[in-house]
Amino acid sequence: MKGIEMEKLELQQILQQLKDELADSHFEKATSEQDLKGLIEKIEQALLADEAAVKQALNEPLNDAVLRFEGSHPQLTALLNNISSLLSNLGI
Repeated sequence: MKGIEMEKLELQQILQQLKDELADSHFEKATSEQDLKGLIEKIEQALLADEAAVKQALNEPLNDAVLRFEGSHPQLTALLNNISSLLSNLGI
């Protein structure tokens, strides 16, 4: 099993991939892009904080983002699913 530091490093790499994909994607609504950027910021804060409150704050927005973009942005959805899995492994 991977150590926590390896999981965090992998998560940071996937977050960067998500940022890159976000920069290359076209969204019908500007709010969709802003929502994803806000979610990325929350995840980055969770990596620093490791608090239970952050865990609760991330679950719903992350699941909503996966459902919202699964049809229109499959690559973003795959990255979000990877992030969700890694956060779960980290206990976040």
